[in-house]
Amino acid sequence: MNTQLTKLSMLAAVGLALTTATPTAHAMGKGNTAAAKMEKKMRQVSGEIVNMKEVEIRGANIKNKIVMLNTTKKKRQLVVDLGPTTGLTAVKLNKGEKISVEGPVKQIRERRVLFADRIKVDGQEVKINRDEEKKKAEAEKK
Repeated sequence: MNTQLTKLSMLAAVGLALTTATPTAHAMGKGNTAAAKMEKKMRQVSGEIVNMKEVEIRGANIKNKIVMLNTTKKKRQLVVDLGPTTGLTAVKLNKGEKISVEGPVKQIRERRVLFADRIKVDGQEVKINRDEEKKKAEAEKK
């Protein structure tokens, strides 16, 4: 199978999972101690963006930017949710861009996804405030 098609399919599947499941609720299911430990552990990862997608969060009127990173250290691919697109206007994000991210890793269906709390691009750091964006979207609904 074509690798590019596989990457796009995987991003689409993760995007679907993000729109249909609450990550914390899914990862913290009853008796799932491994997921609970993963939830608490913050990870810092650097890598190159190989694919990007905007995913609308169902019922929230928010679009999150999802990227696929080729990690620098372990040479693996990792799906990263960079949070609401409205909070990312200060940084340039393109395929091929090298970034560093920090945040908890959560299990979304069969994939591990890092939910970035901080992004660093070209020496510029952006803190992701998911709660603030959610409040803005809820206020717009009213």
